[in-house]
Amino acid sequence: MTRVALPDRRRSSVFLMSYADRDYRVCVGFYSDGAVGEVFIDGPKEGSEIDVLLDDAAILASLALQHGVPAETLAKSMSRLPDDAFGRAKNAASVLGVAMDLVARITTQRKAIQGSI
Repeated sequence: MTRVALPDRRRSSVFLMSYADRDYRVCVGFYSDGAVGEVFIDGPKEGSEIDVLLDDAAILASLALQHGVPAETLAKSMSRLPDDAFGRAKNAASVLGVAMDLVARITTQRKAIQGSI
């Protein structure tokens, strides 16, 4: 797949999320048609090892989105924690997983809104 670059000026939204009792900021950038094209994740302490890892992970996720990988596919590929006695995995096991779940929900909502118009 060929990469579709985002326009220089684009709409974005910022979301706050928590994981393991720490707060994170997720910025999502959109193409002109409303599709998600990039993700930035800021950790609780700028310049920390986790913050750098989140930067790199968000770059990889953004590149995948720009190459046409659906946000839902990325979210489903993230590791999950077992939720019940049967070991069913539901909740994301990492900050990136939680962020990709958020991006997938945004994408699903956008599709539902476009489908109802």
